[in-house]
Amino acid sequence: MERHPRRTEDLVIPAALAQLLGSVRAACGVATPAELDVDRVRDVEAAMGTRLPEPILALLAADLEFLRDGLRMDLGEINGHSAQARESRARGDLVVFGAEPGGHVFHGFLIGAPDDRVAVFNTHGRSLQSFDVTTWLSDRVDQAGVEPAEAPPLQARLVRAAPKLPEGRRARHHKWGVGRVMTEEGTGPTRKVKIVFPEVGVKAVVARFLEFLDDVD
Repeated sequence: MERHPRRTEDLVIPAALAQLLGSVRAACGVATPAELDVDRVRDVEAAMGTRLPEPILALLAADLEFLRDGLRMDLGEINGHSAQARESRARGDLVVFGAEPGGHVFHGFLIGAPDDRVAVFNTHGRSLQSFDVTTWLSDRVDQAGVEPAEAPPLQARLVRAAPKLPEGRRARHHKWGVGRVMTEEGTGPTRKVKIVFPEVGVKAVVARFLEFLDDVD
């Protein structure tokens, strides 16, 4: 399925698409990093049995409200959108990243097609059209009434999300900061504490090297 294993990296997309995404995000006031969790991407790709084109990942990472609201565009929706399209007799090699209200028009890509192409399937007449991804986005921008602003090109990335902290008591380590206790083995200052830190993940630390912030009698 993969040309190389997914890893944390910058996404490589057409220059025109990067410029348009940067300009549209600026116009919409989106200042959050354009990032996707690489592990979530891997999970979706495994479920769909194909690699997601990097221009499509960049569209998802851009976090544009008019795409989220108008097409329900979200990494976690791809499997469901694609299944719905198949139920509407779409081609089996169509992977859908967005669906218009009413469930009659699906936006996606064909497995094996060039990475910079978007396929649009309409259940009325079962028509299938192909668009350059930048042209496709430009049309969506026009429909949303957004006027692109001057801004640098977007650099979208795959990153590894910090682990969610469990609901354990807090403890501070001099090097790794504050984390949440997962488990403790033994008693006293020599007990082994398994703790998850936002930046470095799970570590096993001897209790005497931790400052417990939520101790109760």
